[in-house]
Amino acid sequence: MPVSYDLPRANSNWSEIDRNKYNKLDFYLAILGARNASYWPTYQKMYGSIDWQPNMGTTLRGVLDEPSPIQRSEAVPNLIDTAPKKDVIETEEATEDARIRRHNFESKLFSFVGPFQDFMKNKIPTHSKDIMRQMAIFNDFFYRSFMFHHATSVIVAGAGIDGNGESWLKQTGVPSHNDPSTDFTAAKDAAFRQNMIAALGEDGTLNFKRMKAYANYLREELFADPFEGAYNTSEATNETIKGKYCFVGANETYAALTEDDDVISKKNDVMDLVHSEFSGLINGFVLYKAERYPLRMAEDGTFPYPEIQIEEGPLNKRTRINPDYKNAPYMISFLCGGNAYKGTRIGPAPSEFSEKNVSKEKFHSLSWNGEVRITDDVLLNYGGGVYDTNKYGEYLQLYADAVFGAIPVNRDHVIPVIHKRSTLL
Repeated sequence: MPVSYDLPRANSNWSEIDRNKYNKLDFYLAILGARNASYWPTYQKMYGSIDWQPNMGTTLRGVLDEPSPIQRSEAVPNLIDTAPKKDVIETEEATEDARIRRHNFESKLFSFVGPFQDFMKNKIPTHSKDIMRQMAIFNDFFYRSFMFHHATSVIVAGAGIDGNGESWLKQTGVPSHNDPSTDFTAAKDAAFRQNMIAALGEDGTLNFKRMKAYANYLREELFADPFEGAYNTSEATNETIKGKYCFVGANETYAALTEDDDVISKKNDVMDLVHSEFSGLINGFVLYKAERYPLRMAEDGTFPYPEIQIEEGPLNKRTRINPDYKNAPYMISFLCGGNAYKGTRIGPAPSEFSEKNVSKEKFHSLSWNGEVRITDDVLLNYGGGVYDTNKYGEYLQLYADAVFGAIPVNRDHVIPVIHKRSTLL
């Protein structure tokens, strides 16, 4: 298996990379660099991050200065020649707690015995880059899972429109994770998600009209803040999202808008939906953002994983889409307001790399959450219960230790939207 997930920490500490997976030097080898589509983190760039350092405690507590409620609809002050009435205003402090979590990433052991037999060139930097990629995706999936299970309501596309008597906004009976010491993924389990699937309308897709209605609810009924900008992005991207709300989901949902009847019938004369891409704005205050691995859902309410490794045929050992993920009929998109969550950062602090000339010495002296390190401090397993230290230095291993944490700021300002998938086929 190319990746083994969620193993106990003591598992496979001394396993070696199978050298038969790599080509031998009795061939004339041409190195062909396989490249996957770049993965750009989604949620942390939208909401920003909190720097975490060791010894800061195991529980992350967010203290929010909560503004006082507006509890009048009219304002009628007394005449100036009479005694004025007064308002006594008091703010509150609301708190949100979340436990800091931790996960390890590591390679199997690299053997440097017989270096003229095995073709190992560039394997260590390749593995290091792939570990960093896996951590970035892990962090984004953690952020997304955290938001889904902490949400206080969900939207079911098409419900209440197609005669099934269900409200499209589910608030009562929606489990929201509240105990930071427990597994937050138990909140909205597969049984709950199946119930939401059953409430979908006949045409339960996320179309243009529904996007506007749902976003308008977020703005007008929840008074959610729009985004003030994006973090660690270009100036143009930062300005694009400023003052807007954001749908996050699949590119296919966005692409289907070019065939949406409401878009076609109401577009202005300068909107070219045939020869150019849709602009990205749903309307003046809603933006759509596509993510690399959207959250697809099977009929039984489970989430199939995106990729597999082909094990035979002409595509042997190639990473390709998981058929269960490809054929999953449902999707969960996220309608997001600003200032909803904060999370810990994975990777180097951007400020360290904003300087024009960062020396190699300074670069290598930095230490950050999720840094990939290399070590020869490994225990060798010779089989039959025989172990030994790596005293001859014949083996190396890559490893990374990452801390993950997220905390709600306004958890009700992110609403998961359960809908049928939209395709152009």
